Amino acid sequence: MPEMLSVIIPCYNSKGTLEQAVASIYRQGLQIPYEVVIVDDCSTDGTKDMIVALAGKYPNIHYAFHTRNRGGGAARNTAVEHSEGNIIFCLDSDDVLGPSMLQRMVDYWLEKQCDGVGVSQSIKFNNQDIANVSYITNFDDVGQRVPFESLLDGKWCSLYSTFLITREAHERCGGYPTEHGFDTQGMAFRFLANGLVAYVCPDTVYYHRVNYHDSYYIREEASGRVNKNWFLIFEEFLYLFNDDVKKQILEHELGLSPDDPNWKPILNIVSKKDNIYVSNYRQLVESGREKAIESLGENKDKFSQYCTGMLFLSNGKYLRALQHYSKALELGFTYPMVYFRIIEISLKLSGNPCSAIKMLDTLKSIGLPLAAKMSGFRKVKRYAARSKLFAPVLPLIKHAHDYARGALREKRCRE
Repeated sequence: MPEMLSVIIPCYNSKGTLEQAVASIYRQGLQIPYEVVIVDDCSTDGTKDMIVALAGKYPNIHYAFHTRNRGGGAARNTAVEHSEGNIIFCLDSDDVLGPSMLQRMVDYWLEKQCDGVGVSQSIKFNNQDIANVSYITNFDDVGQRVPFESLLDGKWCSLYSTFLITREAHERCGGYPTEHGFDTQGMAFRFLANGLVAYVCPDTVYYHRVNYHDSYYIREEASGRVNKNWFLIFEEFLYLFNDDVKKQILEHELGLSPDDPNWKPILNIVSKKDNIYVSNYRQLVESGREKAIESLGENKDKFSQYCTGMLFLSNGKYLRALQHYSKALELGFTYPMVYFRIIEISLKLSGNPCSAIKMLDTLKSIGLPLAAKMSGFRKVKRYAARSKLFAPVLPLIKHAHDYARGALREKRCRE
């Protein structure tokens, strides 16, 4: 079978930029079969009509529409599901491909026989004028393999931008994260922490649009979700950090907003720091998350039990996750997130897909009466009390409920 490239484009309110993005694909002069898959994440500005018009103008365009806004990670994953290529590149709907960029990346991928290929340069241009350059990012490790350590050592990691990835690698990563708003950063972690191999292709330029509207990072920052997003990324790969760093991450106050005087960036715990990983982290990285955590499953320490619970939770094996969370608590794991994870599992088993972070947001929100904040937890307690399934963990759910009440009372006192 010949190689095929799928260029995916996630969209949300992109009517003013999408046509320029799509046009840059058809100027690439691609020499392999390719398709363009556009997914609209329930836009309100006429983006859907623009997509249909572009499909009539250009060949090989396919599209799908979300009926509710599900976030960038979900839109990217939907696009991959609707694509057929064995290599995939994600073009954001407000960005532009540099000349011959994609063909160079495809050729480099064929040469290196790797799992992914990053770009060497990102040019940030202002508003609608691609010639009006705001600033330029030159990524590190050009012509070399992207090291896992570059995620946090202060280098310009090319995979924090969009990159070419094989379908097989995308599947091994479990797709883009959908529980938080940092799907690009989360994919970089999932890729490198699963032992996958990427190289940075020389002479490849990607144009990022700035000063046109708020970027997703700025929107997440303005909403006070930056620390929560990074926490979820770190929590997924908590087993790679040493015990001291694990404690600092788990103790971090996620309920504070950036305008709170006690707010501290969670990135400061790990960014540009030496000796943040366990001694055998390279071996764990090469094994990939599933095998690495499986190797920890027999360990008797509380952190290994929590990480194993996280793996089963992400795989939808909720009762197995509960067993490991319970064991972590028996071993002295007292960090608040374990209680929220237990409640999250309870909700999922009772038909409510609410995540732990959404519950945390609700608990920490301002202006809601205490009774309203606690009503969801009361329902969980009632459900658990009626179900034999939850008999072994009912005390844990009550403990979580009591913790939530205490957190709310403490916040009301501060206010």
